[in-house]
Amino acid sequence: MKFLSIFGMIIICLTGCMNDNIRHNKSNTFSLSESAAQYPESRYLIAKGFGDSKTSAQFRAKAELANIFESKINTYLKLESRAIKDSIKGASTSEKIDAIINIYSHISLKGVQVKDLESDKGQYAAIAILDKFQAKDNWLNELHLFDEKINTEYRSIQQQQSKLLWLHPVKRIWHHWLERTSIVSRLSVIGFKAPPQTLDVKVILALIATIKNNMQFYINIAETDGKYLAQEIATSLNNEGYIICDNSKKANVLITGSLSVAPLEMVNEEWKFCRASVSLQIIDCATNNQVFNISENVRKGHLTTQSAAHKSIKELSAIVQKRILDIFDPFQTGELGVFAPIIGHTDNIGSDIYNQKLSESRVRAVKQYFVQQGFHPKRLSIKGMGEAKPLTSNLTDEGRALNRRVEFTRRIGFY
Repeated sequence: MKFLSIFGMIIICLTGCMNDNIRHNKSNTFSLSESAAQYPESRYLIAKGFGDSKTSAQFRAKAELANIFESKINTYLKLESRAIKDSIKGASTSEKIDAIINIYSHISLKGVQVKDLESDKGQYAAIAILDKFQAKDNWLNELHLFDEKINTEYRSIQQQQSKLLWLHPVKRIWHHWLERTSIVSRLSVIGFKAPPQTLDVKVILALIATIKNNMQFYINIAETDGKYLAQEIATSLNNEGYIICDNSKKANVLITGSLSVAPLEMVNEEWKFCRASVSLQIIDCATNNQVFNISENVRKGHLTTQSAAHKSIKELSAIVQKRILDIFDPFQTGELGVFAPIIGHTDNIGSDIYNQKLSESRVRAVKQYFVQQGFHPKRLSIKGMGEAKPLTSNLTDEGRALNRRVEFTRRIGFY
């Protein structure tokens, strides 16, 4: 009997502990019915996410919430940009506009609450919650700021006599307008209407076609190798719709400067190295003022000095062309410079050294993609973290998949 009494006391104590744990867990989790009661659809936008860990479920819930916005933003931006595409002909320009729209369609939602739902058979669930009224207030404030920015840029255009100096204000208006239009679309998703614009931006953006159709370039780069670079620059500008003339007196823009190539003395006896250096001045012929300056250099090696010189000039030419297009092409994605670093991560499969090299290889591939899309290489820095900073546990296949990732932060700011 004494044994049974002690056994019964142990069971009561264990049961009490279990009940305490259950109450504690429930205080941190919600059932679907509880979440619906606490976060009504009239005020909140909610998305669910599932995973084999709390972290992965929370991550997926936030991703699902962002997805609600992104497809609608993309469609809306393309619809609103159609008039701009029609005014500026060319397949490459149309593709660039679509690429920029894709960038602006992706959003990182701030002010989002994440709550865990009750798990079922090892499957975790979470909900991401956005307060519609709080989001509306923040987005309306952002709209006001973008309207002010657009008006400021427009006033700067009115003060410039040279059409060359219109380019950058018009470019900034284009990107401010895209951000503003993205916010208008987000407001419509949560059931609110944006106030009208104070300025018809599409009329201003139509100035781009006028600028490009009436701007003539004269290019003069000293030395024999400079002629090669001048031809490459002329081809790039011509492909963007600009006119290249052979008489400096007819030009609106003068690109002048020099390119030099010099062999380098290196310890490596099997390879020969050369450095190509360029200094270019871009002059506004209407005012005779230098408005831009480009200085770049590239070092390359090969089996012969001649081959090393050729490689260095060719790579330098590609860099200079991107720099010039970044100045004169309003639709270059380089304007949306990624704020570094681009960070690569891995799971924990393999050695520390292997994973470090793997993460570095991944970020190099991402950087190369951005460069191909028009970003200037100097605006992008990379960093490999190996397996040091997992997003979630590496104990499951799903967790390891989430940890194999590349992260970066754009200059674009969203609520």
